[in-house]
Amino acid sequence: MNDIDNSGRKGLRVGRYLWILGGMLLWIFLGKAIQEVLVWGAFLFAVYRARQEGIAPWRTWQGYLFLGWMVWGLVTLPLGANPRVSVLEAVRELDVLAGVFALSVLLRRPGAVGAAFAVTGSALSLVVLNDWFRLWRELGAAIFEKAHFHEPFFLGHPSNASIAAGIALWMLMVVGIRYVGPRRRWVGVGVFLGVAINLLYIFTLAARGPQVALLGSLFVVPFVMPDRRYAVAGLGLVLLLALVGISQRERLNARFGNEVTMSGFNDRTKVWLHTWELCKERPWTGYGWGHRVFEEVYYASDPPASKFHFPHCHQYWLGRVFAWGFPGGLLTFAAWAGLIGGVYRSVLATKAWRDRVLPTGLLGILALLHIYGMGDMPQGIVPVLMAWSIPCGLVILAGGVRSGGE
Repeated sequence: MNDIDNSGRKGLRVGRYLWILGGMLLWIFLGKAIQEVLVWGAFLFAVYRARQEGIAPWRTWQGYLFLGWMVWGLVTLPLGANPRVSVLEAVRELDVLAGVFALSVLLRRPGAVGAAFAVTGSALSLVVLNDWFRLWRELGAAIFEKAHFHEPFFLGHPSNASIAAGIALWMLMVVGIRYVGPRRRWVGVGVFLGVAINLLYIFTLAARGPQVALLGSLFVVPFVMPDRRYAVAGLGLVLLLALVGISQRERLNARFGNEVTMSGFNDRTKVWLHTWELCKERPWTGYGWGHRVFEEVYYASDPPASKFHFPHCHQYWLGRVFAWGFPGGLLTFAAWAGLIGGVYRSVLATKAWRDRVLPTGLLGILALLHIYGMGDMPQGIVPVLMAWSIPCGLVILAGGVRSGGE
């Protein structure tokens, strides 16, 4: 009997290490064939598991809103300005949907969301570190001056890479505060180094939007403190950081002093206003999914002159209305608001401060993503990470994270 128990424990350990390895490879080999194999393999396994255990995370009203959002996106595909292109663009996103479903099933075990934070945060930090050394090798002492404009861009654009680093930073802070104890000091050292690496990378790339979004996301912390005195102190500290950041913005990032690009936010006010007028012309179903559709419609509509080319509308919410009409935009808002509000209520309902850390970290990530989305359109890895946050939040709402997170 003891032999059976021991073999079972060994099997569980091996399985755990395999999942960790798979999670690391998933993020380290971004855009590679191995990523597709891992995602679809996880999806097929999740389908098998779901047949046995169900899909409880989606059976919350927030889950139904996200499902309704997806259904509306499918319904409007043939109703857009260029249905063929919309369908082709949507097919390219199927692996993201497969990953979302897989995570909603595989993260159901207590502590799995925290483990996913640890694995994803560590893997993203490694790829960030690798890219920072690439920039150092190629730019040398001019790294802080030229990194933002140096091609090829990692993850497609400095903003995408900076948001990925910001999310990794939040994840590692959760791991460090919630899971590192006296017996795991070496983990604490790794967490500290990871946080420092991501901060250095964000500073180096000098992408203004992600830097503002990261600072803004810190305002989540005071509002989840269990004690009012700590909440007031936390709010004061974050306000102080914000004041220092604003007053010293040009020293922290010289691009904040560029009057040409700061005026009109690189002509984004032009694309926002013109896109809004286009949205009012097709209020019910929008123009269809995809950047190619946006470019076709936008540049065929006699837009205001600009020295910049706009492959998208540079605003997340406006982009959803453009693609899916006002009903789709309202569904998008309702789904995200429901998820954020539900996770926040779960934090307030938790008494032990350590048990508040994981959902607070998710709130910080959601704040980072949506503050950034107010001034830009998430692209590349960013919408993937946005989608990743949905099953994490639904698992928390469905009670998948027990007290202690184990």
